[in-house]
Amino acid sequence: MKILIVEDQENLARLIKDGLESEGFVADYVLDGEAALARLYMVGDSYDLVLLDNMLPKKNGFEVCESLRRENILIPILMISARDNLEDIVKGLEIGIDDYLAKPFSFNVLMKKIKTIIDQATMYRKSNEKVLDK
Repeated sequence: MKILIVEDQENLARLIKDGLESEGFVADYVLDGEAALARLYMVGDSYDLVLLDNMLPKKNGFEVCESLRRENILIPILMISARDNLEDIVKGLEIGIDDYLAKPFSFNVLMKKIKTIIDQATMYRKSNEKVLDK
C-alpha cells in the first residue's frame, strides 16, 4: 500500500513517513498543496491514500481536495489538521474527504483510520467490479 503525505512541517512529514514504513507501507511526502496536485495528477492512481494537512502553503487542503474531486480523482483522503472546529470537519466531509483527524494525534489512531479507509475503499472497488462483471 502506498500513501502520499501532504504536510508542510517537514519534521512531522518525515516522522509520519517513517512510522508508516515501519508498518509496511510505502510513503512519499510533499510540502505544499501545489506539489500535491502536481504529483497526484501525474501518478495519483499509484497511491492508495492521501494524508492531507489542511493548512498548507500555496493551496490549502480544502482546495486540493476540491480540485481532485472536480477531476474525478477519487483516491481516499484523510485530512489531518490543527483546526478541529466542527465547521472545518463538516466542510471537509462535504467536499469529499473520507475522514478527519485533528492534530495532535496518536500514531495508533492514525494507523487505525488509515487501515479502515483503505479497507472500505478496497471493498467498494470489489463490489463495483462485481456489478460491472454482471
